[in-house]
Amino acid sequence: MGSPQPDQKASPRSTPYFNSRAIEERVLEYDDLTIYTSDLRSFQRNSWLTDNAIAFATTYLKNELLKDFVTFDIVVFEPSLIEIIKFSREDELPIKIDKMKFYFFPINDNSNPSISFGGSHWSLLIYDPCLSRFVYLDSMYMYPPTYVTKFVKKASSIMMLDNPAEVLNPICPKMTQNGNCGMFVIEYINVIFHRMLAGKQELYKFPQLSDEFISERRKYWLNTAYNLRKG
Repeated sequence: MGSPQPDQKASPRSTPYFNSRAIEERVLEYDDLTIYTSDLRSFQRNSWLTDNAIAFATTYLKNELLKDFVTFDIVVFEPSLIEIIKFSREDELPIKIDKMKFYFFPINDNSNPSISFGGSHWSLLIYDPCLSRFVYLDSMYMYPPTYVTKFVKKASSIMMLDNPAEVLNPICPKMTQNGNCGMFVIEYINVIFHRMLAGKQELYKFPQLSDEFISERRKYWLNTAYNLRKG
């Protein structure tokens, strides 16, 4: 079997925004998110996760795991805001953020600002204030591609760092099935949050994430969403 490739066929993102959301059923309102049928459908086996699916899972993890956690200030950016930062000029970046917080950026490889929900591969960028460095975790590649290094420069700017911060590339689990990159991003965050709660010094130490485990986690997120819907 060859190495996994960015999963363009399975991506629900590469279509204009107007063709689905206006007519789709709203399944769940959670936090400040509206979850649609296509978002939940993307949790089905080997499907490429939508922006909203990523935002839902990462927001839920933060709310449930870290609601009483005070050791660090933690911010998980929604993919939609990351896209705005990616495609804004540095002199028009919309926000300034505190460099003393942990920031989690689920980022994808969309290169076309005219396409809503574009792209075919998810990875995770973290700013770690304890290290004063970014940390890059990718289920396919070892080193950050160009779009990530460009984002690091912009993120460094909105944190008002003197220079773009260095990017560390710790060893992390890699996917063996196309379409699972978004699930790996969610599980990287899940592991890191649990290590924070346990007071571990090494935050970026991961267990293996098997295909079977990822399949079970897809079921978990579907069940979680439906249980929240039932109230």
